[in-house]
Amino acid sequence: MRWRVGLLVLGATLEGACLFPSLDGLGGADAGDAAEDGVTAPDGGRFCASLTPAPAFCEDFDEPDGAPDLSKWLGYSVNGGASLSVDDTFALSSPRSLLAVAPALSSSSAEAAVFPAAGPTPTARAELVFDVDLVPGNSDATLCSLVSPSATTVYLIVGPGGIHVGEGPYDGAYPYHPTHAVDWSAGWVHVDLTLNRTATGATTSLAVNAAALETNYACDSRFEFGPEQVGLGYIYDGSPADARQAHIDDVVLYDE
Repeated sequence: MRWRVGLLVLGATLEGACLFPSLDGLGGADAGDAAEDGVTAPDGGRFCASLTPAPAFCEDFDEPDGAPDLSKWLGYSVNGGASLSVDDTFALSSPRSLLAVAPALSSSSAEAAVFPAAGPTPTARAELVFDVDLVPGNSDATLCSLVSPSATTVYLIVGPGGIHVGEGPYDGAYPYHPTHAVDWSAGWVHVDLTLNRTATGATTSLAVNAAALETNYACDSRFEFGPEQVGLGYIYDGSPADARQAHIDDVVLYDE
């Protein structure tokens, strides 16, 4: 069975009401409880504050009150028993990371996704960089997406076989890119997904732990650029599927 993803359109409204609830429920504990497994940013402070020049978007989930900076985000969506939280016990850059959990499925979908505010349509490239420590489950699922679902989206699919890029409006009509093996049991994995605009369309490049897995892979000729937006979290619809979870940290978006 072909699985499908369930990302919602960011910023959309229905009869004047936002489709996403607030992020108030994502609070954590006191900032002084540094994660035992975390790593302090190079400048002794927050990871995002250490980046020079500043990227288009950055989230390290290390706000002093334990909740993401709401000014950065449009909202989030959870259903099917999935959950999102800020975990103050496990992080790459201390003290916190985002934890997305999706339960085992028998027949219903599960979605746990958080969305930053929309940026401009990239003129040359959009690059999404983040770190993830995950339990992949027994089937494929979307972990993140890049570029507005109102146009064409590229998204990363993870599973026990590794990682690959998908593209299109999630209808299965667009091709999947080749699958690349990843050892998810090794701990934090550094992921770098780049979407390039070309004279004839678009290409993607994907690197994991600084190793290039695909370089300038040609996207489908129907690919259409839209405003850059990022979705994070486990999103899948397929049965049966076992439970899975992902810690995500130090999310950075570059554009030009």
